[in-house]
Amino acid sequence: MVEFYGCCYNEYISWDVERMNKMKHVVIGLFLYFPDDKSEYIPAAISCAIFLLAAIFTMRFIIRYSKKEELKTKQLEERIAQQQNSAKNDTFS
Repeated sequence: MVEFYGCCYNEYISWDVERMNKMKHVVIGLFLYFPDDKSEYIPAAISCAIFLLAAIFTMRFIIRYSKKEELKTKQLEERIAQQQNSAKNDTFS
């Protein structure tokens, strides 16, 4: 038999497996809760719907704002290009 920390290696492995199984149940148990009364799902569904709608509106706002900024940037680039062209034409004249 192989000694491992003062006990049999097989005993240590079985203790470690039992400990890991208990930890799995504790961690998974934190997130899983299935109520017997299904009316408890209603507030969760409402809050989920509210946050989903808020996320959709926020994303649409960001996209619209981004498009406006893109147009402003294009106008600025065109204005700078016109100024550079007029400056080049003035130096050649």
